[in-house]
Amino acid sequence: PFLYQSISTVADRYMYVPMIGFGLMAAAWIATRRNPLLPTVVLGLLLGLAARGSFVQTETWRNDWTVFHQGLRVTPHSFMAHLHLGMKLQDERRYAAAISHYRRMLAIRPDYFTTHYRIAVCLRELGHLDGAIEELKLALIDHAYTDARCLLGRCRQEQGDWDEAV
Repeated sequence: PFLYQSISTVADRYMYVPMIGFGLMAAAWIATRRNPLLPTVVLGLLLGLAARGSFVQTETWRNDWTVFHQGLRVTPHSFMAHLHLGMKLQDERRYAAAISHYRRMLAIRPDYFTTHYRIAVCLRELGHLDGAIEELKLALIDHAYTDARCLLGRCRQEQGDWDEAV
């Protein structure tokens, strides 16, 4: 699969443009009928059902929580949904729950080294400096990640290990 497919494989927006063609075909079909009343009523009812479905679907887009939970419901292995739920939880200082989503994200995409940094930030906030340091080491493997280096120094400093902090 192409790269974008790993990020977004299921999306309502993919149907917007193709539906224009169906609408034009229905209008042309009605225009060719000798008595357009029955097809117009049937298509009007179908349009009403589609409008109701759209209204129900807008509940998914109410906020970030509903969007990402729906994303996980329809695409359980969506690393982006896990990442963004983790970030929302981290913003709300729900660090343990954030770490859980970050770890699930890493199980799907282990090459996202910045997620190790996010886990380290959460662990540091929870007071688990040793765990934070281990995650930062993973974030720094093959990467010159300045934020991770700075946080690693702060964690070492908080442990009293000034030689390693510098």
